Amino acid sequence: MATLQNGQPKERFIEGHKRTGTIAGGARAAGVARSTVYNWLKDDSEFAARAKEAKEEVIDAIEEEAFNRARNKSDLLTIFVLKHNRPEVCGDNQKDNEPRQIYYPSPLRTGKAPCQS
Repeated sequence: MATLQNGQPKERFIEGHKRTGTIAGGARAAGVARSTVYNWLKDDSEFAARAKEAKEEVIDAIEEEAFNRARNKSDLLTIFVLKHNRPEVCGDNQKDNEPRQIYYPSPLRTGKAPCQS
């Protein structure tokens, strides 16, 4: 397959996808229909790999923002980040009939993770 060239629709899609995080936003940036993008993804393995990498960059940026917000006193977001990244410690691994411990104080004030008792 040919290398993606700057200014070409596929490259414009990649850049638009990085900015918006969506197929639709990338397609708008490329000036093509979403169905065209899906055809490119199916038929062009190099493009599919680049699109996957662009999506990972978007997810990494969102994850970084979530960590930053969790550090800045968002208890709920802290809980979600910890449940995702440390399910063995903070996950929902209790049986449905067991009482769940609820922890309210901020981890920034107590030094404890919100899923610790």
